[in-house]
Amino acid sequence: MSWNYRIVRHLDGHLALHEVHYDKDGKPWGMTEVPAKFVSDKDENPAAIIMALRMAIRDVMRHPILNQQEVMIGGRP
Repeated sequence: MSWNYRIVRHLDGHLALHEVHYDKDGKPWGMTEVPAKFVSDKDENPAAIIMALRMAIRDVMRHPILNQQEVMIGGRP
């Protein structure tokens, strides 16, 4: 299984950045219910946030917008 950041178009039309998870065949099977937040633990430094932001930018540049109906949230349709 794998995951990446994707821009998701929700049923009401708004867009948000989510972590999307894929099955062994590469099909989306779930996503975070709450859009992505970029924070670090008190023991981490700003580099952790910068690394996550870079990954998010790379992912959204490589993959098209995903419609919410194409993914099941938390294993639910």
